[in-house]
Amino acid sequence: MIEAEATVVRQVYEMFTVQQLSIGAITRALNEQSIATRTGDSRWERSTVWAMLRNPAYVGKACFGKTERKARQRITRSLRQRGGYAKRSGAHQERPRQEWIEISVPALIREETFALAQERLETNKQFSRRRTIEPSLLQGMLVCAQCGYSLYRNSTRTSKRKLYYYRCIGSDRWRQLKHAVCTCPPARQDDLDDLVWKEVIRLLEDPTLLQTEITRWKQPNRPTRPSSASSIYFLSRRD
Repeated sequence: MIEAEATVVRQVYEMFTVQQLSIGAITRALNEQSIATRTGDSRWERSTVWAMLRNPAYVGKACFGKTERKARQRITRSLRQRGGYAKRSGAHQERPRQEWIEISVPALIREETFALAQERLETNKQFSRRRTIEPSLLQGMLVCAQCGYSLYRNSTRTSKRKLYYYRCIGSDRWRQLKHAVCTCPPARQDDLDDLVWKEVIRLLEDPTLLQTEITRWKQPNRPTRPSSASSIYFLSRRD
């Protein structure tokens, strides 16, 4: 046991279970305190904190064989930017808990603390903002042309109604260590959805454009960006 690293583990669980901080808030706190990760990196990521909160090794049960390699089930954003192809055809997915190989190790936290963390993780999963009750036309499909990050949907409320926007992840300063990496302004969801839907209808009504695009995608060395005939350009504006 490395006590310096064990102290960080206990601190993370303390912030999550007692102080009720979110994973994002814990990540920012660790970065602000300049606490190095186990590998020596100076920057913490939310995925690292999330993995720590799920790791049974900290409660004295190191597990092996937790994942297995299976066929890729979806095309990620980075793959879409490269044209939808990947050198690797598989991905690691979690195996059933009863198939894990468990080995006893020194515990860093109490079982009650670990159980409370798992309960809160499950609650967060059920009430996550990603569980969209009102789906939008382009959610999960937009990529920022300026920085390459995905766009997500957020909202704000005026005195009369609630407005939805597509916002670039790179423009969120709180997600970055020092400053935002993108200056792209948010785009109104209703304006952009309406613009894209009208463009889709226009393309469907013109068989020549459709055939041109189908032919282009059948080419072995096709470009990753769409042709000018089917591209959709828009200017984001603040309202």
